[in-house]
Amino acid sequence: MKKDTFMVGVDYRKILENELKGGLKRIIYFKNEIITREAFKDDYIYFLDTGKVILIKKDIEEREYSVGYVLPGELFALSSYLGMEEIATYKALTSCVVLAVDALYLKKRLQFSSELRDLISFLVIKSFRNLNIRQANLMLKDSKQIFINFLIEHINIFGREEDGKITIDLDINIGEISKLLNMSRETVSRMLSDLKGKGIIEGNRKQIIIKEYGRLLEIKTS
Repeated sequence: MKKDTFMVGVDYRKILENELKGGLKRIIYFKNEIITREAFKDDYIYFLDTGKVILIKKDIEEREYSVGYVLPGELFALSSYLGMEEIATYKALTSCVVLAVDALYLKKRLQFSSELRDLISFLVIKSFRNLNIRQANLMLKDSKQIFINFLIEHINIFGREEDGKITIDLDINIGEISKLLNMSRETVSRMLSDLKGKGIIEGNRKQIIIKEYGRLLEIKTS
């Protein structure tokens, strides 16, 4: 199990709250609530504290589809920081706690705090890198590969290793996973059942236990 060890132990939220007291709002978004829209240049950038956010666009028939997602500890909707319009609509996939940071206030504060500069630089790079990887994954044509990559990402970020097994606590259900990955619920259920049948995973609606991580990696590279 590979984990990102840079800035491990750093409380991103605490630093942001301490450094940006005059330009920060803590907001709760409920499931399916829109945070900011495509083609809109917001006055704020956002830090996801808890929950999951999905990036959505619409096809020619006005059906929504996923073009990525945001996990806790990442920045998103950086239009005002980068001087450009949003490329997608950001919607709360689950109930979320978000820190909304006034972009102009942030740019002023960056001039006076090296700790804040280091953190924002790290978070921007990390957030863009992760989003690019997820978007590339969603462009694959093999549903199994998309799902396995999604599962391995969650293992690397959220997994707890004990007695040779890895446990992931789930805060989303099969329907929400299917939305993130542009799949049907039936497809996601079938792939989970297949992995259980092969003895690679076990678990329930709240938790997945990876019994044989090596075999999971073999499926990813096959």
